[in-house]
Amino acid sequence: MTRVLITGATGQIGSALIAQAPATAELFLAARSLDADQPGNCLIDLSERSLVDQMLVQVKPRVIINTAAWTNVDAAETDSDAAHIMNAELPAWLADYAGQTDTLLVHYSTDYVFDGNQSQAYMEIDQVNPQTVYGRTKLAGERAISNRQVAALILRTSWVYGGPTGNFLSTIAGKLIAGEQLHVVDDQFGCPTWSWDIAGCTWAALEKVLPVQQAFNTSIYHLAGDTAGSWYDFARQIETELAELGRLAYDPQLGSAVSPCATTKYPRPAPRPTYSVLDSGNFAKQFGRRPRGWQAVGDCLRLGNQEPLT
Repeated sequence: MTRVLITGATGQIGSALIAQAPATAELFLAARSLDADQPGNCLIDLSERSLVDQMLVQVKPRVIINTAAWTNVDAAETDSDAAHIMNAELPAWLADYAGQTDTLLVHYSTDYVFDGNQSQAYMEIDQVNPQTVYGRTKLAGERAISNRQVAALILRTSWVYGGPTGNFLSTIAGKLIAGEQLHVVDDQFGCPTWSWDIAGCTWAALEKVLPVQQAFNTSIYHLAGDTAGSWYDFARQIETELAELGRLAYDPQLGSAVSPCATTKYPRPAPRPTYSVLDSGNFAKQFGRRPRGWQAVGDCLRLGNQEPLT
């Protein structure tokens, strides 16, 4: 059995990792809200280094999958210290342990490390230039791991959806089912990515990396959905899939409830990248898998955002 520690285990990616864990993985879960009486659960404040170090010594993981992060992009602008602890310092602490114990580290990063000024999909080698506190702290986390020269996979993803609440898909679907008329920005472009696909791709990568870990250095891969579009395109796809499921009181072919608008209609404290499409071709070549595109939206809705089709 391979002892695997998943931090941020109650989040979208963490939950999907747990659900798809191979039989060979002995899971230990770390988060602020867990059943402390359940074996393998670590109820912990991951912003406290002493607690993190103590947990690592007790668990002795062979693999650490770090899904924990400060993801409130706008709040990071005014609470930069808290964002820095979770997005930059926590990865550094985990990398310190990984380097001392030959532990394999998997860490998730973001499209926000780019400025969004390109007109073609970003490759791993493209220049980073984050424009927000969130993006800068996530980049600092990447560099903290890379500078320690440990065996690590840094996976940049984007526009993640998959939990029953708290993400773009669940929010838009709920409003459409309730009969609301929506205005959604059509001048920001990225790759919507189902958390289930992120988790499946992660386990597939680990299967290949673990046997050669001793010769493996920190590597960055893009891991994002295979279809690029705007938030408006994403919302329209959600509407189409809901109609096919019979969950709308209207026919979107006769008149959509979703209208396009400019980003300027909804000003936010943190600027969003105009174009943050990620090219996941390198991950696909190396590991033989990649997250799906629009197809995954329908699969996610049919299964209540939680499980894959069988």
